[in-house]
Amino acid sequence: MTEGRADLKEAGIEEGISEVVVTTRSASGKPNAAPIGIITTVNEEQGEIKHFVKLYKGSQTLSNVLETNTLAANVTDDAVLFAKAAFEKLSRNYFTNFEGMPVLTEAQSWIVFTSVLIE
Repeated sequence: MTEGRADLKEAGIEEGISEVVVTTRSASGKPNAAPIGIITTVNEEQGEIKHFVKLYKGSQTLSNVLETNTLAANVTDDAVLFAKAAFEKLSRNYFTNFEGMPVLTEAQSWIVFTSVLIE
């Protein structure tokens, strides 16, 4: 994977629901990974593209996003990696750092988002 700026569609995040492995970090820097669907809506009349995720109370993902206001969407077709992220705590060797944000070493692409809380 090459680093740089790419459009979301090229990275694998399109209109509708895109299943990704979201990576976050705690305020102390501990990485976390969880499979999540990113919902993308497009309003062509207003030229708006919006991305939403539903994070559940009590989850480490929500706790980390509330602490750091960031998450990374890691696009991968590796079903084993999805399952491990769902049912296990991934060890640090699954992650690499991008500008202080943990991303999955084996992802085909990833995009770091700044979050806005919507209740």
